This record gives sequence, structure tokens and C-alpha cells, in this order.
Amino acid sequence: MKNNHQAFNSLLFSLVICISLIGAAQASPSISLIANNPTVTAGSQATFELWMDFTGEPTLGGGVDVVFDNFLNGNQLSFNSYTPEALGDRDLINVPTVSTLGDQLEAITFGDFTNGLEGPALVGTLVFDTLVAGNFTLSLIDSINAGGFSSMTGTSQFPAYISADLIVTPSAVPVPATAWLMLSGLIGLAYRSKAKQA
Repeated sequence: MKNNHQAFNSLLFSLVICISLIGAAQASPSISLIANNPTVTAGSQATFELWMDFTGEPTLGGGVDVVFDNFLNGNQLSFNSYTPEALGDRDLINVPTVSTLGDQLEAITFGDFTNGLEGPALVGTLVFDTLVAGNFTLSLIDSINAGGFSSMTGTSQFPAYISADLIVTPSAVPVPATAWLMLSGLIGLAYRSKAKQA
């Protein structure tokens, strides 16, 4: 009888350990901004994909802001467009706006109030125009206007926000056509002068 009790306790202990390991293995929710091309030339466009991953913890939705305050009030980066994916409840999707200071893209929202959203999925694509060279970071925060995220049970969710780095290289300066014309003229004069001397 004592051996049966020990075997039961051992089995129960193993089950508790197994359940805790499974719970620990589940990743916490995350929202990531990924640069399609992390290095671009000044004057070109930089494209970013916004991804969510609510695996194991479905979300009713919420919103994020994209902070680019190190771009000096839009003088180095200018928001061009946002294209949302067909994800969840389309009524929750809106067009984000640039803050009055020009340092933040506000209220990128998504979700599904009926079924919730679960697993990894592309939320949308952001396009920015780059104006000058430099190394920059675009960060995600809870949306000031749209609020944070809520689970299917109504509890607050705190996804990990993963930022994106962008390197903008100087654009190549083309040699003006007049410089090529002047150079070819000088070569022609030097050849003519040499021909006269011979």
C-alpha cells in the first residue's frame, strides 16, 4: 500500500513538472517590426512588415504606435503609406496618422472581437520615404489613442515589442554631364597640341 502511495505521489509530481514545463515553453505574445531591407539609400523608400504572434494567448485586439523620434520631427524620415492585411475584424483597422510633432505614427489597430486572433500573422506593411543618411531605430509602444491589448477573457495583455533598425546610406552623387564634356574637351586640346608639335 505504501509503494502504491509513493508511486502515485511520484506520478503526480512528474505530471506537475510536465505541465509547468509546457507552460514555460509557450512564448509570450509579441509584435515585431521587421525591415524588408535594413539598408537603403537616402532618397529611396524603406519598407517594414508589422507581425503579431499571439500563439496560445488569443487577443481581441488593440493598437500600437511606431516611434521614430530620432528622425528629428520628420526631417529624416517621412511616412508614406500603410497597407493592412486581411486579418480579423476589418472594422478595427484604421489608417494611422503622424503625430503633431512628426515623431510618431499613431494608432495601428487590429483584432477580432468575435473570434480573437491567435498565432503568428502579418498585420500590415509600412512604407517610409528616407531623406538623409544615418542609422535609425523604429520602436513599438502601446498606442496612446487605441490602448493596449486584451485577451479573450478580457484581461490585459503585454506583448513584447520588437523594434527595427534601419541604415540609410548616402546616395551616389552623379558626375554632371558638363564635367564629362569639359574633360573630353581638355583631352582633345592636349591631343591637338601634341599633333601640332610633331
